[in-house]
Amino acid sequence: MAVLSNRRTRWPKALRALRHRNYQLYFAGQLVSLTGTWMQATAQQWLVFKLTGSSLSVGTLAFAQTVPTTLLSFYAGVQADRRDRRVLLIAVQVAMMVLAFVLTALSGTGLVAYWHVVVLAVALGVANTFDFATRNALIGQLVEKPDLANAVALNSSVIQGARLVGPAISGLIVAQIGETWAFLFNGLSFLAVIVALWMMHFAPREQALRPDQNMWRALSEGLTFLWHNAALRGLVLLVLVPSVFGFSVAILLPELAREQLHMDADGYGFLLAMSGLGALVGAIGLALLGSYRKRGRLVAAAPIVFGLAVLGLGAATNLVWVVVAMVVIGWAQVSHLAMTNTLMQDQVPDNLRGRVLSAYIWVVVGFQPFGGLVLGAVSEAYGVQAALWLSGGSCLLAALIGLAALPQVRRIP
Repeated sequence: MAVLSNRRTRWPKALRALRHRNYQLYFAGQLVSLTGTWMQATAQQWLVFKLTGSSLSVGTLAFAQTVPTTLLSFYAGVQADRRDRRVLLIAVQVAMMVLAFVLTALSGTGLVAYWHVVVLAVALGVANTFDFATRNALIGQLVEKPDLANAVALNSSVIQGARLVGPAISGLIVAQIGETWAFLFNGLSFLAVIVALWMMHFAPREQALRPDQNMWRALSEGLTFLWHNAALRGLVLLVLVPSVFGFSVAILLPELAREQLHMDADGYGFLLAMSGLGALVGAIGLALLGSYRKRGRLVAAAPIVFGLAVLGLGAATNLVWVVVAMVVIGWAQVSHLAMTNTLMQDQVPDNLRGRVLSAYIWVVVGFQPFGGLVLGAVSEAYGVQAALWLSGGSCLLAALIGLAALPQVRRIP
């Protein structure tokens, strides 16, 4: 499939995807928008903890925001292959912008209640489900195939750069002038990605699915391709347990910051930023790897490091060790997820991209709400350290089993 790109400007090897005009626009828009997204996520979790004083309530919020992905991920994947991806993504961004402004109004007027945040989180979760599926599928249209792996790595760098900056800024804003301003910035930030998408130009693309084609048959086609590809199947299975018990560890950070480290909102934002720093280092490292030929081994090893780091967070007794653990957690998480995404993008044809990647998104995001509830309940009953040990121990055990039972992943070049 042809992709319209700009003139062949010389770019460093680690930035070669940026030679494509569409990807330049996408990169810039995402950088602004995702900073706002992380600002709102940080302020929203702190707001809920302030309203309720409960990690279980924060876990319930995470459940509310991610459970739509559990229910709708496959449908969103079909739509990403059926519709014009750019138009669909613009519509999703507009919807998320409106939801951010509603939360801004409720918070700014002092009327916000816990149930308001949960209802808006469910609506945002629906929008996010279509955003995940469509955005991942669209990347294949923004660059030519030789630059696809670099585009995925750079996209991870944008996400993690925003994850580093957003929580830190949000923590300072919340501590000084309140959550409302973080929500407002997020709403305005969507304008950047909407304008960027509007300015893109694509070569004509034959739709993978007709609008009248049976959805279940179309979905079955994508899942059958995934199941019969041993490497793809192994990649999805390897991320299952971390998605349930590992990636939900963020819901424990407000309690860890306040109760264990005696920190306020700015301290909580700092902890998230440290995780973002490690993730950014991991994402940049992947961009620099280039044509590294042992990517499967990296994917298999990263979950082991992640599990050990979460166990270390549970055992940490001072801020220095907490910071070290958060940096390693961020590095391991992004190394695992970004490399998995890259390997899947490499092996999936464009006409199946939305449907196959929807299965991956379903596992990565769709299982998190259940893990968040479990970790929140354990923290409520036995303390935050017990929840962290459950998270890290489960991830480490699953990673070691996966290393032995999924040799097809280690053999991926």
